[in-house]
Amino acid sequence: MMLGYQNKNWHLTRVWEMNAQHYLACLALTLTALPTCAATVPSDVTLSAVQQIVINNGSEVASLDPHKVEGVPESNIILNLLDGLVNTDNNGNVVPGVAERWENQQGKIWTFTLRGNAKWSNGEPVTAQDFVYSWRRLADPKTASPYASYLQAAHIANVDAILAGKVAPDQLGVKALDDRHLQITLTEPVPYLVAMLAHTAMKPVYAPAIEKWGEGWTQPGHYIGNGAYTLNDWVVNEKIVLKRNPLYWNNAQTVIEQGTFLAISSENSDINRYRSGGIDMTNSAVPPDLFAKLRKDMGDEVKVSPLLCTFYYEINNKKPPFTDARVRAAIKMTLDRDIIARKIMGQGQIPAYSFTPPYIAGAALSSPDWMAWTQPQRNAAAKKLLAEAGYNDKNPLRFTLLYNTSDQNKTQAIAAASMWQRNLGAQVTLQNQEWKTLLETRHQAQYDVVRATWCADYNEPSTFLNMFQSQSSTNTAFYHSAEYDRLLAATLTAENEADRASLYQQAETQLDKDSAIVPVYYRVSVRLVKPWVGGFTGHDPQDMTDLKYYFIKKHWSRALPAAQSGRAWPCRPHNRVNTPQVANTGDPNTGNAEVANTLSENKKLELRMNNITKKTLIAASVFAAMSALAANSVMAATVPAGVELAAKQELVKGNGSEVQSLDPHKIEGVPESNVSRDLLEGLVISDTDGHPIPGVAESWDNKDFKVWTFHLRKNAKWSNGEPVTAQDFVYSWERLADPKTASPYASYLQYGHLANVDDIIAGKKPPTDLGVKAIDDHTLQVTLSEPVPYFYKLLIHPSMSPVNKAAIEKFGDKWTQPENWVGNGAFKLESHVINERITVVRNPEYWDNAHTVLNKVTFLPISSEVSDVNRYFSDNGSDMTYNNLPIELFKKLQRDNGKELHVDPYLCTYYYEINNQKAPFNDPRVRAALKLGIDRDIIVDKVLAQGQKPAYSYTPPATDGMELAKPEWFTWSQEKRNAEAKKLLAEAGYTPEKPLTFNLLYNTSDLHKKLAIAASSIWTKNLGVKVKLENQEWKTFLDTRHQGNFDVARAGWCADYNEPTSFLNTMLSDSSNNTAHYKSPAFDKLMKDALATTDDKARSADYEKAEQQLDKDSVIVPLYYYVNTRLVKPYVGGYTGKDPLDNVADRNLYIIKH
Repeated sequence: MMLGYQNKNWHLTRVWEMNAQHYLACLALTLTALPTCAATVPSDVTLSAVQQIVINNGSEVASLDPHKVEGVPESNIILNLLDGLVNTDNNGNVVPGVAERWENQQGKIWTFTLRGNAKWSNGEPVTAQDFVYSWRRLADPKTASPYASYLQAAHIANVDAILAGKVAPDQLGVKALDDRHLQITLTEPVPYLVAMLAHTAMKPVYAPAIEKWGEGWTQPGHYIGNGAYTLNDWVVNEKIVLKRNPLYWNNAQTVIEQGTFLAISSENSDINRYRSGGIDMTNSAVPPDLFAKLRKDMGDEVKVSPLLCTFYYEINNKKPPFTDARVRAAIKMTLDRDIIARKIMGQGQIPAYSFTPPYIAGAALSSPDWMAWTQPQRNAAAKKLLAEAGYNDKNPLRFTLLYNTSDQNKTQAIAAASMWQRNLGAQVTLQNQEWKTLLETRHQAQYDVVRATWCADYNEPSTFLNMFQSQSSTNTAFYHSAEYDRLLAATLTAENEADRASLYQQAETQLDKDSAIVPVYYRVSVRLVKPWVGGFTGHDPQDMTDLKYYFIKKHWSRALPAAQSGRAWPCRPHNRVNTPQVANTGDPNTGNAEVANTLSENKKLELRMNNITKKTLIAASVFAAMSALAANSVMAATVPAGVELAAKQELVKGNGSEVQSLDPHKIEGVPESNVSRDLLEGLVISDTDGHPIPGVAESWDNKDFKVWTFHLRKNAKWSNGEPVTAQDFVYSWERLADPKTASPYASYLQYGHLANVDDIIAGKKPPTDLGVKAIDDHTLQVTLSEPVPYFYKLLIHPSMSPVNKAAIEKFGDKWTQPENWVGNGAFKLESHVINERITVVRNPEYWDNAHTVLNKVTFLPISSEVSDVNRYFSDNGSDMTYNNLPIELFKKLQRDNGKELHVDPYLCTYYYEINNQKAPFNDPRVRAALKLGIDRDIIVDKVLAQGQKPAYSYTPPATDGMELAKPEWFTWSQEKRNAEAKKLLAEAGYTPEKPLTFNLLYNTSDLHKKLAIAASSIWTKNLGVKVKLENQEWKTFLDTRHQGNFDVARAGWCADYNEPTSFLNTMLSDSSNNTAHYKSPAFDKLMKDALATTDDKARSADYEKAEQQLDKDSVIVPLYYYVNTRLVKPYVGGYTGKDPLDNVADRNLYIIKH
């Protein structure tokens, strides 16, 4: 089966093989079941009074219908809710379930005798007819089960014809002889049939519930099961809660009363939740970077177990250019498995050269020839194949590597992409999706190469190899080979085990010859388990989480009263467990002191937010400010007297994500701006408090705010020693305006109203007509079409920085590579390892280098907030996190690391962007319903709780130059908003029977995921809509928004300068930043009117009307106004947190001796 998450492994100490002869014995014997029990509690163990367990399940489940699922997260839940004819115990052995015994005739006709006391959770008996109904439903093409082909693998009579639609499902070879006897007829003898029946897809379902509720039968209150547990609660993307089923046939030996399964896909969040005492057992995916430390600190709590699983990359065999076997082979050979398995994972994973693990029972696999080659030999052969297929340095192979959301999957994808780029010259784009979306993408063949894992459904090679049969519903590689199909068909008629093993080897060889997939490594399970959890053995090679085998031992936080201790549970003695001594390591309740501290911090934040005053733009004050700026000399780092500097002046900081580009004309995100601020310097820069100060321009003046003249420093130089001239700015701004550059910030010149910019962007005039002119080498004149009093503030933005013409003309798009880089900032580019780090070093040619203190700065692209914090606290970690701390750790960090925690105001709005051009969102009633139906108070107070404020506008009210009134709806109760939203949806044609359904897209981040989960849950609860979550890596996410390929997308806009137009201009019809695809002549006119007036109050009034127009049209769904939350080491000097734009320039920082 597929895994919805990825594991890390330590050392494969055991190979688990089940003897195939065990199954052959079933051909001649009638098996009478041994007494089967659930939990086996040793006699010396005292049980806890509270028998509840919390387990992380790795991701949200796709479904709880056993015929609609194909992943481990789903199976972990379903095996607790439904009981099959047979099950597997916690050692992976097949044991009787609903069937108490079975027999067969020559391996083709099997008869199962059901227990007389097996019941559904509503008290009705479980009968043979229930299995008949269930398996027919599984086979029915209308069910569209991804596991329908499982019946083919079992060779149940007539299944091929049923799946082909030639005969009805009632012709399936399964019959109820009476209520307690089920007969199965096969077309071929299948010696391992009994093991196959333990699979999730073969569980029974309750026909009356499905007939009554349809797809809603899997919801709590509707779910009728026959397993050891019942479905008590299901909060999508958060948790599933199971309660002990008193009607289960073996309930007397079940111990756990309640099991909670959490949907935490981030391995780091999983570990932190475990450490905080929030869960008893993690998912089987411990992050590689924490593995050694966890083994050292937690010892026996780290459980490492072998698995019958293969991690691989699946290639879309039906999509060009991957229809060419040479291309597939090249990708297969250039992946360095040793590095991924032993260095990146480093937990004992074994490099894979076949799909089927070589240690599976019934196989005798040999290694392919290329496995013996060195990696350079493989690379050479691969390049030759690609050349034959028509690819070279000028025409490289390009493809997208897709993976489902997980820290570990991302780490491996980054490594794989880097290897393919280095070893093959391929250009690989990374993309990720949530598990449910990824499954759909794979089945719909809408991918190039995708991360995949297959784990054995039973211990025999066919559980792997059958997956790639041409007709298999699990064949999402879309591989078709008549020879491969023939070989697998022949295994069923093989006369002995040796012949069957030989045929399996030939089939595996055919897979390798066709390069259908890219095997990477064989997996093991690595998880953390609390000492008080009994029943976990780690011996199940399929790693299922079956609660009926678990129990909670008495320990400090779950202590039993003395009178209730010592209960012994009669069961098999071979699971004896020695109870370890458990230390009291839990966190006590923090009490009133923490509450008071939190209130104090929030009050401080509120006061700081209020100090961002709403200043008016008076011409005289602007002129005075510019004169003062010109008169003052500029210094970078200001080291107070008495502070002793460290000998090593190097800073490491989290930067949120991999940068889109380092070309200032190709970027639009905060991570890119953070790096660009160090590498390039514009005419105007900002100080540590966010005030504009001279940069390359030492002074400037203007005439009526329309003709601006900037006087450049004569000592400003490029990093190659050449002078920075006014002509460099002319070239750079003309390049920014040029439609050929396709800059997302071309419209920034429109915001500044440079002469002729509209016609240039429209292609009506050449870029050389832009209103910018070099009077001489050190004098730049800028002509605007309208007076813009705040024009000098716009020049702080990275897009207005100069670029080196000679470097661009020589190297083209590769001018941003470290070896080609020429900049004029305080630092220069030393290295850029994609998805790993960017390193910049001090630029000796910088005009103010004498006042720069740091010698080196390293930017880490860590998109996971939890990983960012972990790196900060690790040995040789970072000195400063990115500006988003994980919400689940915030109070603990506030309590334990208060002096290092900074909460600062930030002129940013977090919102959901609606695609205004895409139906049904081109209907303003639908957009308004989404705007009204989101409960901002829950998001701000319950989900975030870091000082953010609910947002009712796009422009933050603290922005200079605007007085903003709250819209009427913001004064309504949430109940009134919901009622109005439902009314609007009804008018638009949506009802409970026909709900609004849409995708909510966000870029990869723990925070964005939590907010998306909360928002989707709120919308579903308040409006009855259906929301599907999807996420992408930052670069892909930006492309998707610009191309309009989304319904609703997470967005955030941070001021480029402190004035309302920094926000409002992005919604102009012709703005390149307008990814809401909003078009409004009324809005455009209001913004034009604001520009035309010279009266500050009139301008402010126009801005407010423009904001009201945005609200009237419900262009976006504002959620909250940001604050900055980051950790900064005490020895980092120069950081103030006072800049509301968060323009942290590293030229202002220094490292104090510590």
